[in-house]
Amino acid sequence: MQGTHDLIKVIIPNFITFFRVLVLPFIILLLLKGGYWNIVLAFVLFLVGSITDAFDGIVARKLGSTSKFGFVLDPIADKILVLGTLITLSFLEYLNIPLWAVIIIFLRDLMVTILKPISDKLGFSIPTTFFAKTKTTIQFIGISVIFLYMIFVSSRVSSNFSFKFLNETFGLVAYLPFLVILLVTFITIASGVDYIILFIKGLKNKELK
Repeated sequence: MQGTHDLIKVIIPNFITFFRVLVLPFIILLLLKGGYWNIVLAFVLFLVGSITDAFDGIVARKLGSTSKFGFVLDPIADKILVLGTLITLSFLEYLNIPLWAVIIIFLRDLMVTILKPISDKLGFSIPTTFFAKTKTTIQFIGISVIFLYMIFVSSRVSSNFSFKFLNETFGLVAYLPFLVILLVTFITIASGVDYIILFIKGLKNKELK
């Protein structure tokens, strides 16, 4: 009985984390289908997924069931939700989101994924800095702003519209998703540089010992 109780305590926070991965296919399908209510539902799913990032750790600590698996899964789930959503949004022409920006964000995450186990093997760990956590939060907020823009556009314009049409209709407002992605990309690059600096410092400290 005690073993089952302990298992449930481990499963609950990890399921909350994995929820961010589970909702992604639905978000992608809804976005590609388009339409006001599909976008609203996709936004709700993304919002709930984003909120779980704050609660999985809290729940794990409350239940006393923090684990190495959960620690590893948490940032991976964040990356899957963010990158999967951004890639889908970049295919929606009217948003004017450049694919190169999404690729930069992906490369930064790939770099961190590679350097993390290397640092562990070398005998030093790179902590998740406040800057890195802020990066994830800003990514969630940035994508949410783009969703709100999409809802605004969908509520005022019928289907089959383009960026050129939106630019002529709404002026500079049409550039909002592009500007948001530029900001998110810049902060993501900055957090990647911060990670590289910490990795180099860890190497130097290791050599001095």
